[in-house]
Amino acid sequence: MKLKLTPNPENKRKSKHLGDIGESLALEKLIERGFENVQNLNDLRMNFKFADIIAERSGKRFAISVKTRCKFERLGGLNSKYNLGDKWRTHSAYAAKNLDAIPAWIAIQVNRSFYSMYFGLVSLVEESNGIPMEAEALEYYECLAKDERHIHPEHSFTPIYHKVAVGNLDSGL
Repeated sequence: MKLKLTPNPENKRKSKHLGDIGESLALEKLIERGFENVQNLNDLRMNFKFADIIAERSGKRFAISVKTRCKFERLGGLNSKYNLGDKWRTHSAYAAKNLDAIPAWIAIQVNRSFYSMYFGLVSLVEESNGIPMEAEALEYYECLAKDERHIHPEHSFTPIYHKVAVGNLDSGL
């Protein structure tokens, strides 16, 4: 017998909601941290390739992809890499060219009522298929927020999985 985790049909909606929460937190934190001309690209056009936000700092313009995840996976281990998407290299180059901006990312770890937020350039993760989130990697990113409280109820974004027993319960003994 094996235990199998099956996702709840609501998880897709919860994942979208978590992404919306992350984009909202990122917009607020970028302004708070001195970025200027911060703009949600969805206000211009929905689903811009790669980038969610455009922002400037120190004379540089950034096309920023926001990736928000629960800090821990469904079985309790660290969610150690945030996927940037299948075509992130092509899409980040497209965003850089069309927005005249440096491709960057914001990774947000949500842990119950708290979140941490990190900023980095795509060039930091060129050899990877995602943003490494282990403690050793975090020291290379700019920390925009560390264990700060958010106002969103945990049940609104935390996925639900049902445990289902699969196979014969009789082990042959």
